[in-house]
Amino acid sequence: MPTSTTSSASEGLLRFTNCLALRPDGSLPSDPTTYSLHVDPAAGKIVDGQSAFFSSSLAFTSTIDLGGDYLVPGFIDVQINGGYGVDFSEYDGDAKTYLDALDLFAQRILETGVTSFVPTIITQNAERYREILPLLAPRSRAGQASSLGWHCEGPFLSPHKKGAHCSSLIRDAPEGVRTLEEVYGAGVDGLDMPNPAVKLLTLAPEVEGILPAIPELVKRGVTVSIGHTASGIDTAQAANQAGARFITHLFNAMGSFNHRDPGVIGLLGDSDLDQPLPVAKSTAPTHTDESRKGRPYYGLIADGFHSHPCSVRMAYSAHPNGCVLVSDAMPWMDPTKPDGVYPWREGQNVTKLGNKVTLEGTDTLAGSVVPISDCVTNLARYASVPLHTAALCASGNAAKMLGLERTKGFLRAGGDADLVVLDRVTGEVKQTWVAGRKVWERK
Repeated sequence: MPTSTTSSASEGLLRFTNCLALRPDGSLPSDPTTYSLHVDPAAGKIVDGQSAFFSSSLAFTSTIDLGGDYLVPGFIDVQINGGYGVDFSEYDGDAKTYLDALDLFAQRILETGVTSFVPTIITQNAERYREILPLLAPRSRAGQASSLGWHCEGPFLSPHKKGAHCSSLIRDAPEGVRTLEEVYGAGVDGLDMPNPAVKLLTLAPEVEGILPAIPELVKRGVTVSIGHTASGIDTAQAANQAGARFITHLFNAMGSFNHRDPGVIGLLGDSDLDQPLPVAKSTAPTHTDESRKGRPYYGLIADGFHSHPCSVRMAYSAHPNGCVLVSDAMPWMDPTKPDGVYPWREGQNVTKLGNKVTLEGTDTLAGSVVPISDCVTNLARYASVPLHTAALCASGNAAKMLGLERTKGFLRAGGDADLVVLDRVTGEVKQTWVAGRKVWERK
């Protein structure tokens, strides 16, 4: 039975041994029985074992034998709308109630191996954005996954590719960044929320005012993602060159691939963007001209519904280093919630059937209820890659896309000790660690 647990504080270091640990270069140790990873739980960091051994101030107090299981970085979900009955887009004016719900979610999501997440707010009116976003400054609590900032998916989307978003709230940006400030808010409570806050915007580049606004958004530390768009390849390339570095849920809510105009999907094969993205030089997100060179990262919902397994395999094969697994999870993500019809917003209902959620009476997908841990095992199966390689798409690639690779997404000295133990056979999450503390374990 799954349980939540927080390891007790102790002096000294932890040593993880006998494990298939995911190295920063994507490989595994040649001899897992002799490998060890060292963690300082007081600092919440991974430390260099050799340096620690020769330090008179540090000593090992516990050795944790993982019995040959996988040890991978904590998963980072950059597109997640809620779960366990919590909807990040719902706000009734009570800040305490909203933050309590955020904390509840941050505790429950640990069972999926997620140690960091970016709450996603779907298309709203301007007043609602300006109420919610100030509450989504980075938030870390003991025994919880860390909330990194915010992701706004809308309202500057194509009305032709709106998906489940509300048509009446979709709009353009005739005054560019000024219009975006009117919607999301300016200053430290909106577009200028200071680092290390993640500020991710899904925008359709063909919408009036969006393409010329991208460079200014990037200068202000915003990660721009192309999504819910009907743009062709030329506009997609222009957006990428202007600074957009992510594609929201590839294949979904965008034009279909055509060999003469492959649209946004064609960016995965752009031969002019084949330079690798450089490593960030600071702990803050890096969005300089140099860091933007390269094909964009892209989100994949590997639930078997949003994209056919063959499509997932094709995308991964075209650009494996850009693959970022996302759940796109909705409030109905909860293993205890039965299938059925559930009320949503504005009089709409959704139908949940297994891991598929649609607007009632339609085939329109309304997010997902698949945990990102299942996306990892699905990608391994769909793309015929090892489990640890798929896990990198839910950790390291996400961290690089956000410019956080110095602290998140990799098992290396100086990084946050956010760890997940996966069963070496099934890929099931067995343990989750945040900042060097065990916060969840499957019994």
